Amino acid sequence: MRATGQAQSLTGQLSEEERRVVAARAILGEWLGGSGGGWQDSGGVWPGMKLIQGVEAGAGDPELGISRGRLLPNHTIFTRDDVTPMTREQLQESLVLVHGGMAQDVGPILEMVTEKYLLRSEAEWAGRQEAMRLFDKITGLLRAGDIAAIGAATERNFRGPIQSIIPWASNLYTETLIERARAAFGEDFWGFWMLGGMAGGGMGFIFDPARKAEAQGWLQEMMRAAKRELESAVPFAMDPVVYDFAINERGTWAELLAGQQALMPAGYYTLTVPGLLRHEQRTLSAFRRAELDAFGAAARSQPALAGMVQTLFDRLLPQGDSQDGRQQTLSALLDANGFDRVQHEQIRADLRSGRIGLAQNRLPVRSAIEDVAPGDVVDITRLAEREAEELRALGMDALADGAVAVVSLAGGAGSRWTKGAGVVKALNPFARVGGKHRNFIEVHLAKSRRAGALTGTPIPHVITTSYLTHAPIADFLARTRNSGYPGPLLLSPGRAVGLRLIPMARDLRFAWEEMPQQLLDEQAQKVRESLHAALINWAQQAGEGSDYTDNLPAQCLHPVGHWYEVPNLLRNGVLARLLAERPTLRHLLVHNIDTLGADVDPLLL
Repeated sequence: MRATGQAQSLTGQLSEEERRVVAARAILGEWLGGSGGGWQDSGGVWPGMKLIQGVEAGAGDPELGISRGRLLPNHTIFTRDDVTPMTREQLQESLVLVHGGMAQDVGPILEMVTEKYLLRSEAEWAGRQEAMRLFDKITGLLRAGDIAAIGAATERNFRGPIQSIIPWASNLYTETLIERARAAFGEDFWGFWMLGGMAGGGMGFIFDPARKAEAQGWLQEMMRAAKRELESAVPFAMDPVVYDFAINERGTWAELLAGQQALMPAGYYTLTVPGLLRHEQRTLSAFRRAELDAFGAAARSQPALAGMVQTLFDRLLPQGDSQDGRQQTLSALLDANGFDRVQHEQIRADLRSGRIGLAQNRLPVRSAIEDVAPGDVVDITRLAEREAEELRALGMDALADGAVAVVSLAGGAGSRWTKGAGVVKALNPFARVGGKHRNFIEVHLAKSRRAGALTGTPIPHVITTSYLTHAPIADFLARTRNSGYPGPLLLSPGRAVGLRLIPMARDLRFAWEEMPQQLLDEQAQKVRESLHAALINWAQQAGEGSDYTDNLPAQCLHPVGHWYEVPNLLRNGVLARLLAERPTLRHLLVHNIDTLGADVDPLLL
């Protein structure tokens, strides 16, 4: 806004009106993007400590008559009388501000908050009322200067109201950090401070000032250790960071650099200078030549740009391409995971000839779709009591004889589950059960343990894996001693894998032009169409239907799906081992890892 003349001054603070314009654009942008946030993110535009409060729509507000509340909040800056300089100093000396490194889509969580508010759900409404009382209490404690009590109140808000409204606000990673901090620092750890819609990203830990420096180093190491333990199970975007926290008493502030100080950050030159140097100097504008002259002078004299020459040489003259090594690694991965080259070539031929494709992957228009008929399923709830008891007795006999094993399909990376983060879905600690976060494997093993206890015969449990999941699942089971499972527990490594192909242009057009699409506003639609055109052009230039190998080897492979898992039991010898140990084995209960209702029920058996 400053650079384009939308602010009165190029330097210094923004005016109050300009601050509200900045906040309005930030908040509206977040709402249009679907997250529904933006209040605290834009709070730093104002100086110092401030109270951000929602207000009812009034005269002059565009929301009047449409919404009870106004999208833009009010900002009340705490004066030095409201919160004394001593309290501010104590807060800075106690609060350790961190980013835990997790990356999560908080949009659905905020939508859940809105939904529960509109429905006036009882538990969530009570939590909202308690949160408002705690909010008032925390502002009172700030005025009183009681930092230890603030830590207790913020953690109480996290444990109570926030999790009443948002059960997924916490996670195993965050709970691990809090638990270990309390164990390490005892009464000197004053409380946890939630700083977002979901924990694991921006978080605060409040300590006795005498131990803050120690806590900063400890938290950095502990967050890294916890990330290493859980990075296969929960989505991380970066290594955890401990920030140097201080209250910004100026708010958004700009200074104009001139002369030799008028330089961009080092990263800017790393990105732009190599491209400029590849042009003839006479083709560059006077501005670009002056920029290069200033950069050259600074690189010779300023310590901040030390090493820049070497960095630029590395960018201009990169090391030899490791394509051959990458191809060898990819070939080794394909061979190790049972890649079927004959089938792959058949798929390629069918794709290029048009025998298969997105347009063919749908039912013909003449297909008849009918409701399930009563005779298609058996409703066991309608069985006569005597018949049900007889069937249950037969099932108990089968359990006692060892006639049943469970197969849990756990070869997927949960890309939909985590919105593209690509963790091992089977290890994701998705819910708190009995006061502890549990993953899918733990839940299914608990059910098999319970079913085996009915007759005293442990049930064999098989977990199928893929190249994406085998090592993390094996590590988890080794670390937890099979989660205490008393029966045979086997891993079934995948023996089939696919190699990605560059898509056909006709399939891309079908997906984007013939399938239903949400229409965006005019400019966003143009951006989307430009992206689609670029991807179609890439597919045509790279060779439609060719092997996709221009990436990391693991990104070139893909799991082939659940259809292959039962044949894998034959190919990898797991079924033979099961039959050798349990000659009476007759039935396999095969289910997806996230099918929590699947259970070995004697009556159904």
